Amino acid sequence: MTRIIYYACETIAMFIKVWICFGLVDAVSKPRWSERTETIVKIAVSSMLATINSINIFSMEMLDFGVFSNTMLLFIAIMLVIMLKILYKQRVQYIFNIVFLFLITVTLLDFFVLILIYILFDLVGYSFTRFVSYTFTRGVYLLLFSVATIWIGKNIQERLKRTSIQKYHLWITLSVLPLSIFLVLTQNIYPLGYRGTSAGVSLVEILGVWKVFGLFAFAAILLFIAYYIRQKDSEERRLQQLKLQMLESNYQSLMQVYEEKAILLHDVKNHIQMVREMIEQDEKQEVLTYLDTMSVKLLRNKHRDLTNHKLLNLILNMKFHEAELARISVEYEFDDMSELQLKPMEICALFTNLLDNAIEANEKLAGVPRYLHVSCLRKNNMLLLNISNPVGENMKTVDGKLPITTKEDKQSHGFGMRSVRQVLEAYDGHLRIDVEDGEFLLTAYLQGFVAGE
Repeated sequence: MTRIIYYACETIAMFIKVWICFGLVDAVSKPRWSERTETIVKIAVSSMLATINSINIFSMEMLDFGVFSNTMLLFIAIMLVIMLKILYKQRVQYIFNIVFLFLITVTLLDFFVLILIYILFDLVGYSFTRFVSYTFTRGVYLLLFSVATIWIGKNIQERLKRTSIQKYHLWITLSVLPLSIFLVLTQNIYPLGYRGTSAGVSLVEILGVWKVFGLFAFAAILLFIAYYIRQKDSEERRLQQLKLQMLESNYQSLMQVYEEKAILLHDVKNHIQMVREMIEQDEKQEVLTYLDTMSVKLLRNKHRDLTNHKLLNLILNMKFHEAELARISVEYEFDDMSELQLKPMEICALFTNLLDNAIEANEKLAGVPRYLHVSCLRKNNMLLLNISNPVGENMKTVDGKLPITTKEDKQSHGFGMRSVRQVLEAYDGHLRIDVEDGEFLLTAYLQGFVAGE
C-alpha cells in the first residue's frame, strides 16, 4: 500500500511539472488550436509522461539503480519540446530553453532541499536512505515540493507575460549548459547510498560541490544585474530623449501658434475694414467665406482633447500638428482612453514610433494625396489601433511583417520597432501589416485595459 501511495505521488509530481511547462510556453506563445483541443492535449501529454516516468522509476527500483535518471529527464524534455512546438506558434529554441531551464532548475532545487534534509538527518543520526526510498514519507515530500513548484511556476508565468522572451533569451541559453553539467555532477555525489555503496558521501563532499555552484551562481547573478542595469539605463535615456523631443516640438508649436495669432491680431484693423466693405456691398457669401478662413487660422493648432488621456492627447496633438505642417490630411476616431493601463514609456514607444513611420511614408510621396487615418478604440479589455497611409507602389510586406526600412539610420528605426514589439508582447498583443492598392494598413491589438472595468 505504501508503494502505491509513493508511485501515485511521484506521478502527480511529474504531471505538475509537465503541466507548468505548458503554462510557461503558453505565456509567451500563441496557440495553434482551440482552447478545448489545447486542454485535451495538455492533459493527455502530462498524464502520459508522468506515467512513463513512474514506470521508469519502478524499473530502476527493481534493478536497484536508484530513483533518478538523467536519461528519463532528457526524454521528457525532448518529448515536451516536440509537443509544445506542435501546439504553439513559437520558435523551437525558445521552447527548448524554457523547458530545459525549468526542469533542470526544479530538479536542482529538489536536490538542494534533499541535501539540506540529509545534513539535518546526519546531525540527529536518522537514516536518510529510509527517507528517500520508496516510502510514504517520500510521497508526502513530493506533494509538498509540488505545491512549491506550482507557486514558482505561477510567478514565472506571470513574469513571462509582462516581459519579452527575446530580451532574456541569450541569458537563458547560456544558463542551460552549465546547469546541465552541474546537475550531472550533483547526481554523482547525491547521497542515496546506491551504486555499490551503502555509506553515501561525506558532508564535506556535498558542501564542496555546492560551494562551486554557489560561486558560479553568484557570478551569473552579477552579470545579469549588470546587463539589466545597462538595459534600464538605455531605456531611460531613450525615454528622456523622447521627452525632450516632445517638449521641443511643443515649444516650437506654441511659438508658431503665437506668431500666427500675433500676425492675425496685428492685422485685425485690416480684417475689420475688409468685412465692413463686403457688408456695405451686400456680399454676404464672401463675408462668410472670409470669416471661415479667419476662424480656421485662429483655431489651427488648438490642443484637442482627443482621448481623455493627458499623455496620449499630448502625443497625438504633437504628431497631428507635424502631419498638418507636412500637408498631410488627418482623420481620426478615438474612444475614451482614460483607463488605459500602459505605462507612460510604453504609450510613447507605441504611438510615437508608429505615427512617425506613417508621417515619414507620406513625406516621401509627391504628386499624390497625402493622408493619415488613425483609429484607437476600446473593445472590452482590448486596445485596437489602426493606422493607414499611402505608400509607394514598390512597397510590399512578407507574412504581415514590416517592410525593410529606407531610413539612413536603420539602427534607430530597428530600435523603435523593437520598442513597439516589446509593448505588444508585454500585453499579449499582435501586429498585422498589409499593403493594398498603394495603401499601408497597420492593425495592432493588445490587452490595454484591466478586464471588467
